[in-house]
Amino acid sequence: MLNSILNCTPRVLTSLQFDYDVDAWLRMAWFDPRLRHGSSRPVLINEYTFLKKIWRPDPIFTNSKAATFHKVTYLNFFMFIFPSGEVFLNIRVYLKPTAAQIVLCKYPHDSPACSLKISSLGFTQDVVRFEWFSKLDDAIQLNHDLQIPELTLLNFNSSICDGTRKSGNYSCLEAHFYLKREIGYHIAQTYIPTAICVVFSWISVWLPEEFVEGRIFVSLTVFLTLSAESNSAKEELPKVSYIKVLQELIRR
Repeated sequence: MLNSILNCTPRVLTSLQFDYDVDAWLRMAWFDPRLRHGSSRPVLINEYTFLKKIWRPDPIFTNSKAATFHKVTYLNFFMFIFPSGEVFLNIRVYLKPTAAQIVLCKYPHDSPACSLKISSLGFTQDVVRFEWFSKLDDAIQLNHDLQIPELTLLNFNSSICDGTRKSGNYSCLEAHFYLKREIGYHIAQTYIPTAICVVFSWISVWLPEEFVEGRIFVSLTVFLTLSAESNSAKEELPKVSYIKVLQELIRR
């Protein structure tokens, strides 16, 4: 049995690529009776040469497109081996998971959801079984100073996502992150300018009937402004097959 804790800091969530960056400390604890010793204090392992000689589980991040260890100025890890044979491993990783649960039909009033899956690479469930620590605050710890541009982290939770492959049943853990998009930028850059254009278009109603050039000038100015604003908003979003709330607002 393997207990896991994830101490992570999501960095940036990109709407254009549907992915985000995570700087995480992966903490694992398991019991290995072969490593029992008679010392009254836990043994510290912080040399990779010794780490390679000790059995350890093989977790992988199944929905991550890229992953790497932090090696500046030293490989960021440490291991404690307690007298009873309990092993505690702490290692720092950098990940680029895929945020697949993003639907932009309500953009910018949407609430993106991200997940991070941890599974065993080769050991089946009868050899290694992953479990979160019993308390959620112990299982997933987030940086309290976390600031994500345009997004606010609302909540997070943990779950089990055990699955089956051709070679057997494999243990899997999943961390969920629920976010909310801040609309302050869109209010200043889209909503307020659009409202001003609508108010400005009413001027043509109060112009004298003989002032034809003025009526045409006001209508063309509003039309060109809204067209430029619509094109600017489209450039910031991925090409999807449905209409977003922001586009519907500008159209109307």
